[in-house]
Amino acid sequence: MPCLVLLDLKLPKVSGVEVLRWIRSQPALVSLRVIVFSSSRQWQNVTGALQAHIDAYVAKPMNFNEWVAMVGALKARWLEDR
Repeated sequence: MPCLVLLDLKLPKVSGVEVLRWIRSQPALVSLRVIVFSSSRQWQNVTGALQAHIDAYVAKPMNFNEWVAMVGALKARWLEDR
């Protein structure tokens, strides 16, 4: 089983919030950590994801160096203790 899911809100066939709700409805996945990524900084997207019980919401960085820093921070915060 995975220990962490990185989920984009904008998926081609179903919304990330719908995927998140499905994950949270599965008893075997109740402790799965989910971090939502989005290019959106609109409050309704953040609140919809928070209501679906995410562990973190991360706005997608705009440039490569910011991506590298963000991945390092995510690794340190969510994966190093596992």
